[in-house]
Amino acid sequence: CSTAENKPYYTFFHSERSAEIKKATNDILDHLKTDKTVSIRQIQARFFPSKPWGSYAASAALIEALAWRGLATQVDKDLYAWPKEVEDAMR
Repeated sequence: CSTAENKPYYTFFHSERSAEIKKATNDILDHLKTDKTVSIRQIQARFFPSKPWGSYAASAALIEALAWRGLATQVDKDLYAWPKEVEDAMR
């Protein structure tokens, strides 16, 4: 993930959850490819439906990891989009 100053910061997940995290980021990526946008609130509702407290940050970390790799573009505070550059490169 990165900060407003474009400096990386790291999010740590327990190693026992690595497969779950990988599946979640792949699911988010698939959602972006088809729907073109996703909000942090949508991610939160999908992956943390029974944990509203504290799960916004975890949801943000999932999409920000994709943004850091260039696979999502932040549109506003809560909304991310599939990058046009990636779409163009796939043609």
